[in-house]
Amino acid sequence: MPKIPMHLLDVYKERRKLTKELHGNGPFIRGSVVELRHSCGKKNCKRCQSGEKHPANYLSLRLSGKTKMIYLSKKDKTRAKRWVSNYRKLLEIAEKLSWLNVQIFTGKKK
Repeated sequence: MPKIPMHLLDVYKERRKLTKELHGNGPFIRGSVVELRHSCGKKNCKRCQSGEKHPANYLSLRLSGKTKMIYLSKKDKTRAKRWVSNYRKLLEIAEKLSWLNVQIFTGKKK
């Protein structure tokens, strides 16, 4: 194993810390949790007659270039939000790791 240059020691430490965070991130989904409103179709629905409409939550994601909407129950909404958040954290960590790797690759601390 090659020796770590002293001027990059803290860069290596930060990379090790972020790598551990990456592994502990948990399940993730690339998408968004959205709320859509729709009419229920019942003739006597007071909410629809007033124009208010009914809320429903969906997980919106792109698969093979097409948007897919998956209905979410209240329980699933919480889990989906957490998984989407985990994906965003994963991207953040990957960006930071990439920058640290550039510094290690070039041997120059920025």
